[in-house]
Amino acid sequence: MKKILCIWLIMMIALVGCGTSDEVTETISEGEQGGEEVSTLATSLRVDKEEDQLAFTLSLTNKGDETVTLEFPTGQLFDFIVVNEKSEVVYKYSEGMMFTQAIVQKQLGANETMTFTDEWDLMMNGERVPPGRYRVLGELPIMTVNGSEAFREQFLVEEDVIIE
Repeated sequence: MKKILCIWLIMMIALVGCGTSDEVTETISEGEQGGEEVSTLATSLRVDKEEDQLAFTLSLTNKGDETVTLEFPTGQLFDFIVVNEKSEVVYKYSEGMMFTQAIVQKQLGANETMTFTDEWDLMMNGERVPPGRYRVLGELPIMTVNGSEAFREQFLVEEDVIIE
């Protein structure tokens, strides 16, 4: 009986660790965030509007002369989130996806750029979202840079877009 209970408990913990969330990533104030901004790393977000979709491009550029080592808490290297004027999530790239639950390291060479892309068809729950102003957030959930705690806000960028 104890063996079955232990196996059940391990399975529940594993399932919870693979879950997703509908919450919008909140920017944490500088005092609570920890880590220092790395001046050689630049994060940018581009949102291209087309008639029936938005195309997202999230980039991280190493403007320095040395390779940096980035550490991510899971296999999820990026996320795109779209919220309406009421701050309700209408699209989230990672929604319904599962990622490896292991620390992942990536190297970004001198003057190299790491780019992530996605497209959204402007649909939510089977219907096209209404016209209005939306905020697109691009996030790189980097934990450490060269072994030092990352300043997470440096890797969160946003852009407003009007959908007609």
